[in-house]
Amino acid sequence: METALELISDTEQPKRITLTELLEDYLERTRTQIEPATARGATYGMKDFVAAVGDIYADRVTYKHCERFHQYCVFSKQEFDRILTAARSPIWKVRILLAKTAGLRKDELTYEMCKCPDCNFGRGWRSTFEKAGIEAVAFRDLRSTCITEWFEQGLLPHEVQKLAGHADIRTTMKYYVGIRESLIGRARGASSAALGGDFSAHCVRGAQSGENGKDVTSTSPCAQAGYGSQSITA
Repeated sequence: METALELISDTEQPKRITLTELLEDYLERTRTQIEPATARGATYGMKDFVAAVGDIYADRVTYKHCERFHQYCVFSKQEFDRILTAARSPIWKVRILLAKTAGLRKDELTYEMCKCPDCNFGRGWRSTFEKAGIEAVAFRDLRSTCITEWFEQGLLPHEVQKLAGHADIRTTMKYYVGIRESLIGRARGASSAALGGDFSAHCVRGAQSGENGKDVTSTSPCAQAGYGSQSITA
């Protein structure tokens, strides 16, 4: 037992690294094993993740950070309009619209179009978002936006799974948790509006002092029901 403890104490503990350092380590270790396009995709993805959650330590990443990342990857209407306007050719407008409205993947949009003059997909996409004045984003974010909007429009998870072509429902649910906080925030706002005004003021109104220094107990509906009723002596 003592020998085992000595070995453990002598073992150098792994160094904590940030997300940016993790990306650099990955690119360094795989530089001769992966295609340049794969490396660029990993770089864009990690930069988006860091922009969404910060350059935190890799071992501190939690499910909440992934939810925040999914929210970050969803295009706003203004951003989408700018990207569509910046599209330099009709074929790119078609690709962007299909990805955004039908949730098609990049390979589904390029398979039939690979022989056209506009076949360099990466260069065409970079030209589009740079012209739109938007920071580097992945083309798959259009599909993510589409799937997220299906949930926001009230489609059920199994319906979204079928439309998106996901083999596993767990993949579909990643997009659902991405909008959960947004939905909760809107629900709170709606509840506050429904309970606002005279009703909330009436409920929170405390006891009021009567004449001649007598105790007067609040007669608001909430107080009569036993919530927060109190007496105040003048």
